[in-house]
Amino acid sequence: CPKGTTIAKDLAKHLRDADKGRIGEVKKLVTFVGKFADWKRLDVVLHAAAVYEKTFPDLGTAVIGSGPQEAVDQYEGLAKKLGLQRTFFLGAKGQDVLAEMFSMSELGMFPSYKEPFGMV
Repeated sequence: CPKGTTIAKDLAKHLRDADKGRIGEVKKLVTFVGKFADWKRLDVVLHAAAVYEKTFPDLGTAVIGSGPQEAVDQYEGLAKKLGLQRTFFLGAKGQDVLAEMFSMSELGMFPSYKEPFGMV
């Protein structure tokens, strides 16, 4: 894992330009990596983020992965509906970026109810 990787120094380079201004006070990160498919249960991650964003103002969520545009729109729409301010959709990323993201994360969240080919 990349040594010295930090949220303050490294998170912004992986975010969309429109999201960079929302990093704010994020000092801790929960990371989800997976295909945008029902069995991965990204909706559970987003609902959990809605709870912990209210309780922990320095905690953010990184969502890494992709799927059909319909699924991307569905989950990004859910994040907006839930009012998530510190949840960032990064899209699909390579192993080098995953290593950086996990290095700066407090927790990886993988609530899949089945996992045919775990690749993370």
